[in-house]
Amino acid sequence: MSNEFIIPQKLSLWDYYRVSLYVGIRNKRLRWVFYFVIGVGVLNLFANLGLNQKPVNNYLVLILQSLLPLLILLLFFYGGSLIICFLIMRLNPGIFSNMTYQFTHWGMYKRSDTVDYSIPWRSIVKVKDTKSFIYLYSSNDMAHVIQKKKFRNNDELQSFKNIMSACLNQQ
Repeated sequence: MSNEFIIPQKLSLWDYYRVSLYVGIRNKRLRWVFYFVIGVGVLNLFANLGLNQKPVNNYLVLILQSLLPLLILLLFFYGGSLIICFLIMRLNPGIFSNMTYQFTHWGMYKRSDTVDYSIPWRSIVKVKDTKSFIYLYSSNDMAHVIQKKKFRNNDELQSFKNIMSACLNQQ
């Protein structure tokens, strides 16, 4: 069992989009924007129901009218994220291909044609393990993403997780 892992990464547009959505949805500021828009929509609904002198015949129209800002925000978030991811990949393709993560007892090294970055284990604030990715957060909004499909087999993935846990627990 090796104490060092070198993991090549090559993110596709779809992988980058999924990662961006995962990190974006967990962003506290963005969640507060969603809460605000939902609150404004609910207030609008109650204001229309309470202040309307005439009996309301079509509640569906009122509900859809109140949800319209949220629907526009969701469309912008998902559609805008896809457009932004596409533009970033077109303008700076070097950060998505030929990238290598090297993990040692000290920490993580990230290298590509345009990036040379290192971070010690003590700077990793949290780790999230999903079906396809491992997210190593160096702050609440900044995650380094490891694709699980880049491991040769499940034993290698489990070995990496064990070493990562041991290094994070030594802090």
